[in-house]
Amino acid sequence: SGNSFTIGQTVGANQENSGGIVCYRCNAAVLIAGNAFNLGAGSVYSAIEAFGNSGARYHIVANVINSQSPMADGIDVVGTTDPVNAVTPVRDAIVEDNFLNLHGDPQSLNGEAISFYGAVSQSIVRGNIITGLAANALNAASLYPGDTTDQAVSNQFLYNDISRFKPVQSTYYFDTNTIDNVVRGQRGSVIDYGTGNKFYFLP
Repeated sequence: SGNSFTIGQTVGANQENSGGIVCYRCNAAVLIAGNAFNLGAGSVYSAIEAFGNSGARYHIVANVINSQSPMADGIDVVGTTDPVNAVTPVRDAIVEDNFLNLHGDPQSLNGEAISFYGAVSQSIVRGNIITGLAANALNAASLYPGDTTDQAVSNQFLYNDISRFKPVQSTYYFDTNTIDNVVRGQRGSVIDYGTGNKFYFLP
């Protein structure tokens, strides 16, 4: 908590897989709180990456992410059932009260503000402020294109502020691996390829 990160400041440098904070196969409660991230226009993967293990319970709260990167994500939570990756599904993660200001590429579908990739379930994205431009604001998608094995099930996206966000693709994006997720809050554009996802927008 309370750290400051400045990465991706040199365009063309080999930072393709770089990130600010990466948590991999943690076995207990993990708090990522009160950090500041300044992502430059160079190659950066994301500010925060949380990869699954069965015992991990991620709480990502009150971080500030400013990104000039044309491709970077803000916050990624990643789970999979594929044993080759040595990563397991994620459940009960909480991503709340973060501020994300993104300056993505208006011609690219790379870069999301907050993403659940693969097998993430019963997790909450709540009260985040998302501004600027990126492919999607809130994203639940397959870890690998077209793969529906790792399912994102029964997650909640609650009362996030997307009023100052401009999507290149969509405000809310739900891939074919998503089942019974719920969005409540501000109205935005929706792409939903999933099953049983529900959207309740404020008037």
